[in-house]
Amino acid sequence: MYKNTIDERINELVEKKGAMADLIIDGKVTSQNKSQLVEFLLS
Repeated sequence: MYKNTIDERINELVEKKGAMADLIIDGKVTSQNKSQLVEFLLS
């Protein structure tokens, strides 16, 4: 995968989405990662 391409950005989003879903499902949302979750959802 090449840097600075749409494929790279899509891959980043998919990885972040999976990580955020795991946090929500497992109930491991803390005040520290809550701001990251909100930022991801609003971006």
